[in-house]
Amino acid sequence: LELINAPADAFVDGEMIASTREMLFSALRDIVYTQSGLDSQHVDLDSSQGLTDYVFQLLRNARTLRPGGEPKIVVCWGGHSISSEEYKYTK
Repeated sequence: LELINAPADAFVDGEMIASTREMLFSALRDIVYTQSGLDSQHVDLDSSQGLTDYVFQLLRNARTLRPGGEPKIVVCWGGHSISSEEYKYTK
């Protein structure tokens, strides 16, 4: 991983701050997982069900959703599951 134009405040004495390093690792992990998932399995990103399934696969991989626990998270992407009138109202 090569960082270009990284902000100076991400480093202390030439070392990247641990929390910044962890966030970069998490993003890289999710990018690799996403690409390998798209390459190795049939993912239907053109259907609402396929897209929903894939988003939840990503959330499970990122350990955002844990079995047996309350998720305490709301996932919303687009207005496909609500009426056009309701979608416009929320905007």
